[in-house]
Amino acid sequence: DMTGLWHVTEGLECIECDKLAGKFAYFGLDGTCNYATGARVQGYLTSPEIPINPCIEAVAIGFAYFREVEAYDGAYDKTFVQISWDGGPWETIWYRDSQDPSPECDAVVLGPIPVKGTKLRVRFGFDSVDKLYNNFIGWAIDDVWVKNADCLDGLGPAMLPLAVEPEAGPREPSFLAVPNPVRDVHTTTFYVRGVEADLIRVEVYDLSGRLVWQGEAPGSELVWHTEDLTGLPLANGVYLYKVYVKVDGDWIASDVLKIVILR
Repeated sequence: DMTGLWHVTEGLECIECDKLAGKFAYFGLDGTCNYATGARVQGYLTSPEIPINPCIEAVAIGFAYFREVEAYDGAYDKTFVQISWDGGPWETIWYRDSQDPSPECDAVVLGPIPVKGTKLRVRFGFDSVDKLYNNFIGWAIDDVWVKNADCLDGLGPAMLPLAVEPEAGPREPSFLAVPNPVRDVHTTTFYVRGVEADLIRVEVYDLSGRLVWQGEAPGSELVWHTEDLTGLPLANGVYLYKVYVKVDGDWIASDVLKIVILR
């Protein structure tokens, strides 16, 4: 079963990985070799039920993969492997996100995984978390297998310990405008990342400190058409802006940042 951007493909020149051969599962767009759709993207590649002999005490799961996502100090572009026993809840056994190095091409073996039922399902999940910086290749999966963990002595790489998705802790917001500089378009969007914002407010100033535009919107992004307070287009040049976001009833302010208009 495949949802989101997951599909079977082959022969993508953008993926250079000797662990993949022939057809493989890919989370991304073949035409652009990325997962940039203009929106948050997420989906699962899920196996059918795999019968497990009740005499087996532990299994190992192996797969080959290529992964390239954005590099960022935050939990974006999540890639993870989960298992479910007998239709029960999903348990994360492997996890990477934007804080882990990429690109990477590898084959891994996870285990030993204690057997907790007679039917096992495995799924590979991708979640970009937001719509920004999704112009990377994505995730490709090949050669997935499940074996009795007791039968793997001397075969392939050593089994890796199981990993879990880290618990979300307090995070510092980051602020940006895309695009910046504003060149052949007349619109940019202010974003806040790293927090769930209830409200965003932006003030734009010229270099003399005069307020030339301000706006407010619910959520974590605000569109600006590079006009001034009267609705007229601003002249080309360097401007300063400050972002305020409301999170759980408290306002958080950015430093003074720069934006350039070069139409």
